[in-house]
Amino acid sequence: MPPFFIPAAEGQEQTEQVYAAVVAFNHLVDPQRYYSISYTHNGRREVATVGEPHVINGEPVLLILKERRNGAPFLICTENRGVVRGGPILASGDWQTNAIDFTRD
Repeated sequence: MPPFFIPAAEGQEQTEQVYAAVVAFNHLVDPQRYYSISYTHNGRREVATVGEPHVINGEPVLLILKERRNGAPFLICTENRGVVRGGPILASGDWQTNAIDFTRD
């Protein structure tokens, strides 16, 4: 997996600033940084990967976060869902969801 990045962020400093702002906007999220998740939505398997368009709105996924409590949903953040406005796209945090972390530096 690649090192942590946010599409369109210019450099590591801006990446960290955007990450901190999105985490603050979405409240109570786990500090783990996810690159991709595979989950079930309406009976279909879906994949969300940072930098790739999401099937629900066609926007690039900017961040994938997870709420802190056990079994809580993943928060798939695109520009208009969880970053600039609106709530993130929710993906189940159950045992059927597979998450891939970013590599650590």
